[in-house]
Amino acid sequence: MIKNLNKCNSHPTSAPVILMSLIFFATLMLSSLAKSSELPVAPTNLKAHVDSTTSVTLTWKASSNGTIYHKYMVYRNNSLIASLGPVLSYSDTELTAETIYSYTVSACDIWNDCSEKSASATVQTPNPNSSMSVSSSTSGPITAQTIMGMLTVDSNDMGKLGSVFVAVILPNNVGGGAYFLNSSLEWKQFTSCDNTPAYLTTTLSTHDKISIIVTPTDLSNIAGTQIYIGYGLGSVLSPAGFACTNMLNNKTYNLAYTIK
Repeated sequence: MIKNLNKCNSHPTSAPVILMSLIFFATLMLSSLAKSSELPVAPTNLKAHVDSTTSVTLTWKASSNGTIYHKYMVYRNNSLIASLGPVLSYSDTELTAETIYSYTVSACDIWNDCSEKSASATVQTPNPNSSMSVSSSTSGPITAQTIMGMLTVDSNDMGKLGSVFVAVILPNNVGGGAYFLNSSLEWKQFTSCDNTPAYLTTTLSTHDKISIIVTPTDLSNIAGTQIYIGYGLGSVLSPAGFACTNMLNNKTYNLAYTIK
């Protein structure tokens, strides 16, 4: 009689299989706990930067609570306009000139739980026929003053590569002469455009918070000094002095402030 080798051919569950099952269920439990205790936190430091009469770039920072975010939801005027991956910027294009837009962003985790919306960032796209303008804001008396500047380029130059310049012209009673501010916030005397530093070389748009005097400083000994802000098309470095020469030739600079 031949013995049936297939009969009752069963074995108890092995220890490795039991261990893997325990690990699997433990992982599910921990994931469930993490989901309930680590809800997404709204992004911070949302900024809206006007790139042209019809486009705006948004940037933000992820919260620092340790959650890994799966996607970001971008809202314009409270309407969802984009569902993004794990990125920290977005360009909103095909907008309307001379229009106010308000943006918010929320963060979502892998379970599609989403945070509250961030604090809003509001901008206004410029007039397509607007010319350049500059302005400044000061804080404190002349004996302890800070000065910030703002530049809005001509609408025809929005989105083009260019260099932003900040210059001062000293009155004759303190020696006279012109000085330009470089990107390290150091003043360099003007001799020619070939070696004139730029405050910033970038895609031209509206540039606010231009740091002119950032530390409270006694400016009483240079009262009457005129501060100019302007821009020139092209890089300041290639060819040498091109953007500076472009600015002077096209008079794309204006008086922003007189120290007083």
